[in-house]
Amino acid sequence: MFTIYWGTANVVSGTVSGPGLPSRDVLAGASPIYGSSTLSQPTPGTYVYTINGLGPNGETKTDSVTVMVNAPLSPPACTIDASPKLLVMPQNTSTLTWSCDRVVSGCTISDNNASTTDIGAVASSGSGNTPAIDATTTFTLQCPTAPDVSVIVKFFNLYLKEIIPQ
Repeated sequence: MFTIYWGTANVVSGTVSGPGLPSRDVLAGASPIYGSSTLSQPTPGTYVYTINGLGPNGETKTDSVTVMVNAPLSPPACTIDASPKLLVMPQNTSTLTWSCDRVVSGCTISDNNASTTDIGAVASSGSGNTPAIDATTTFTLQCPTAPDVSVIVKFFNLYLKEIIPQ
């Protein structure tokens, strides 16, 4: 949304025009006349708005302003992944890789495994090994202004049980 403001003084007649504005007459008179129009949700692009005035002695005056409307930024977002996502004993660590768009700092990685220590504070993009895990564990990346994201690392502890014949 943006607002176009204009003002005149000592004009006999005048108009204000531009994309999205109805062509409108500017009130004439010796006293300054001010006005405005607000455009909501304009599409991205470049817009030129012009005011034309006719003075009391027949002189014309024109002024314009160029407004550039950019596409809205997407909201801050993060991703996190693990490699491998499946651990089979004796392997008990994985490599986490994460990255964020439009997040500068303040990120942390935590997990839901009571037998490990959280990774803690991390940069908004990076990679690192998980602590040794002994059960399937969810690692969660939390960054200011971005939704939390998680990855699950599954853990299997295979064992052989000897069966003694009788």
